[in-house]
Amino acid sequence: MAHTGGGLRGEEARRPLRTAEGLVIVVIVEGLRVEITDEDIRAAKVLWEVARDGVAPPAEVESRFDDYRRLVSAQAQQIADDFRRRRAASSGPSPS
Repeated sequence: MAHTGGGLRGEEARRPLRTAEGLVIVVIVEGLRVEITDEDIRAAKVLWEVARDGVAPPAEVESRFDDYRRLVSAQAQQIADDFRRRRAASSGPSPS
């Protein structure tokens, strides 16, 4: 994960986010953007599946799934933001 400008909003911006490496990030600075990679998504999914299929307590399975869901949601938002930014940049100023 990389950190840049832009980012998570509302409730998502104040909740802890555990990376695949177990690092917990709490986004509290307005304008901070956490870049979510496909590798982050895959790793979170594997951690959830291992917890789900193993002997992990239900609370841990739920927590791992929530981490996975939030990463997918954050990545979808970042893709949409990037698309809108590119679209706005390519349209340029309108002719008068």
